[in-house]
Amino acid sequence: MEAALLWAEEESLRCSGCALPLDETTQPGRDQHYDAEPIVCHSCAARDRAQRAWSEKKGDTAGLMWRVVERHPVNGP
Repeated sequence: MEAALLWAEEESLRCSGCALPLDETTQPGRDQHYDAEPIVCHSCAARDRAQRAWSEKKGDTAGLMWRVVERHPVNGP
């Protein structure tokens, strides 16, 4: 239980967007200390494409959620 509380406290001290420590990333003068680069989460990309196709075809997405399931190749690992 104590470990869970410690973890929750540590998580609350991190930015919800980048997960870096807020006490470091919000210091004055550090605005030029970081660069950002785009990356693609292929799981999220598949979900986003499915959401877009559903919305274009059916319209209403109220309450709609998506589960992403990894495909397994027919031949290979």
